[in-house]
Amino acid sequence: MGKLTLPEVRVLALNVWFKEHGESLAHETLQKLKATFHRVLEYGMENELIPLAENPVAKVNLKGVGREGKTQDTVVPPAVAKAILNGLQLAERTIVLVAVFTALRASEIFGLRWEAGDFLNQKIWIRRTWIKGKEGKGKSAASRTHVPLSGKLASDLMEWKRQSPYTKPTDFVFPSLKLSGKKPRSGSQFVKDYVRPFLVRHGVISNDYHGRCGLHVFRHSLTSVMIGEKLADPKTVQSLLRHANSKVTMDVYAHALMT
Repeated sequence: MGKLTLPEVRVLALNVWFKEHGESLAHETLQKLKATFHRVLEYGMENELIPLAENPVAKVNLKGVGREGKTQDTVVPPAVAKAILNGLQLAERTIVLVAVFTALRASEIFGLRWEAGDFLNQKIWIRRTWIKGKEGKGKSAASRTHVPLSGKLASDLMEWKRQSPYTKPTDFVFPSLKLSGKKPRSGSQFVKDYVRPFLVRHGVISNDYHGRCGLHVFRHSLTSVMIGEKLADPKTVQSLLRHANSKVTMDVYAHALMT
């Protein structure tokens, strides 16, 4: 594929390339490469650098291609979560607090705007997500609802709002200062800079662990602690996580502390 110009790139050539490199690269790495190829071609067409056509990358199927990463079930014990929070500055601590107390997905956390906070009725409304640099509507209809807003979290959010330079109702709760608040912070960069180092330091994951490990660990952890220590029944936890049924909650999210 290296000898082809962009207008000459076809689905077959892409499939061959991904299959060849799938022997040495992890599946997640190939997915990121696919996304990058897709954006490059989209940019070329949008700026009339190459002829307008259907993006061939969209037709590439990576199912079964690439080495599987060794992903482990990761649960953050309450004591470790507290230690992590104590080691962060206000903005970063508030991001983790939202993850800990609400079990929101990372895309939902970084998609939050101030108008989502219903402080009077103690709710956070989930209306938007932020994935791969674009705003979305959420994973499912069940996801687009609200989660409880505790007094502690409300207090921290208000304190962060007092310090944030972007506080209009339509501003992002966790804006990118480098981008003048036009976009939220990068979730992957946040995990790399703040979450992963603390998880390694506190022995939750090893330094050589390269599996999936981000803000979702707090979503899993909240589930495991609440069910494992009988702080709530599965139906209540299902409602908090906004799953379509409790089977997903129990089979996928409740682990580790129950074994």
